[in-house]
Amino acid sequence: MDTSTKPTLFEARIYQPLILSFEKLTDLRMKRGVRYKHEPLIILLFLSKLGGADSSAEVADWVQFRFAQLKSLLKLDWHRSPHEVTWKRFLEKAIKAEEVEEVFSEFLRSLSEEAKELLNLDGKPVRGTKAPETDRQLHLLALQASDLNLTVEQIALTEAENEISGARRLLEKADKGAENR
Repeated sequence: MDTSTKPTLFEARIYQPLILSFEKLTDLRMKRGVRYKHEPLIILLFLSKLGGADSSAEVADWVQFRFAQLKSLLKLDWHRSPHEVTWKRFLEKAIKAEEVEEVFSEFLRSLSEEAKELLNLDGKPVRGTKAPETDRQLHLLALQASDLNLTVEQIALTEAENEISGARRLLEKADKGAENR
């Protein structure tokens, strides 16, 4: 999330409505002894599943590896990342899979056509552009609208960047461009 007070297009159109959808989920835990709030756990679970985590141990590892950044982005006051046992209990006893499926399906149906647009990230070194002093090729990263087969935004990666680190800069540039349209 951006540090400014104005939400980005992603926050306004996707993130905030998704969070509101997650708030509809019933927390089946007993109130006594609850250390972690329900909605952030759902968000972290959702993100870790998108990141390829399948078991409670993988979810715990995925969150732990990114905990400082996730804590900052989600504005969490947690002192430590949830343990594998916490995730196991949460998955087994705190949520109903049918309810999650129903709420998420409702969220997906509510998205506008613009929000459903599928974008691809693709990076390629450009042939014949090797700089003699650095022996490095120009490397471009493009954001492409898949349904139109159209490049929406493109950046050149710096020497210190790889495609993953450059993706954030590219998405921020695309977000600012969309706000100005």
